[in-house]
Amino acid sequence: MGDLKMADIWVGVEKEGMFKDINTLFIATKDITYKEVFNILKNYNINNIKNQIDQIYFGAGCCKPFNEKVIIKCLQEHKDIDITVEIKLSNIKKYHKKKWFKECNIIVSHDNSLYENISKLKNKGIVQIKLQSIKSNQPMLCTLDLKDLIWTDMKTFDKKEMYKNDFIIK
Repeated sequence: MGDLKMADIWVGVEKEGMFKDINTLFIATKDITYKEVFNILKNYNINNIKNQIDQIYFGAGCCKPFNEKVIIKCLQEHKDIDITVEIKLSNIKKYHKKKWFKECNIIVSHDNSLYENISKLKNKGIVQIKLQSIKSNQPMLCTLDLKDLIWTDMKTFDKKEMYKNDFIIK
């Protein structure tokens, strides 16, 4: 039996970051229409109990491609729902000037090599992550203590990049 294809659309409770524990519609495909999103939001329930979706998460499943037109429509029509887009660090330049990009919650994702290096830091002292761009048109410098990062319990993460107990729609 071969590996199952990862779902394109699913509903579950967010397990990561600032929106942890809220009901989320995850979208991991650009092949979705606003009508599909609308129908999911309208009809979503588990065990005949109506549940509210609090977040629509585009680019789910490790920065999958997303549909900009659907994001824009969701921003216009669902002001009571957080719209989040996960994007690779290397793609920020492609989208950062777009109006929709400035209105969404953005999760910037970086490849595995960053963690492979950070995970080697087992210091007893303070370890900080530093972001800097000193010699640029927009200089900036900020730091974050590694212990202040919001860590996700990877034991709840299954091999298909989806969390246990999520409900697959498509």
